[in-house]
Amino acid sequence: MRAVIAILVVLALAAPLVLAATTPVDFVLHYTGSLKNGHVSLKGPSVDIRTSISPTDAIKLEVKTMIGSFSQITADETSFANKTYSTVGNITFGIHQFRDTHVLYFRTVGLGYLFQNDNQDTTAVTIWEVIGGKGAFDNATGTVSVSCRVVPSATENLYCFAIGAVYVPKKAEELLSADN
Repeated sequence: MRAVIAILVVLALAAPLVLAATTPVDFVLHYTGSLKNGHVSLKGPSVDIRTSISPTDAIKLEVKTMIGSFSQITADETSFANKTYSTVGNITFGIHQFRDTHVLYFRTVGLGYLFQNDNQDTTAVTIWEVIGGKGAFDNATGTVSVSCRVVPSATENLYCFAIGAVYVPKKAEELLSADN
């Protein structure tokens, strides 16, 4: 029992050191794309997202597309009979031939879920665990929460928002300059 308590104390004391050795990289992106034959393909431009709360409209969302870099999500999905699924894939960030320079790799935490209301409107939700990356995301960790509106009759049948809470290790020079 004492060994367990000692381990917990060491972990609690080390946690601030681990957090200080990482830099948070947060993002919210809007993607459109498709799910065909178990393959997810989504593309999202740089965006300016504004959510307003007012007594007349309750809530209003504005998404303005910006010219420039974009992000792509590519994943393979495994669907199950009980309206659940899992995905494994990557998110790239950049422009055209350089978009593979910065990549996050992910897998589903538990299972994703499909929800349908009485009108057959469908929403898909999932949480992805970041399991690594390359470029600006070398050794990244964290999560990406994804919520999609599914429109079965459309060619681009997925309209998604992704919220990333990602951590990347600080480089040695950043750690040394933080001590000064």
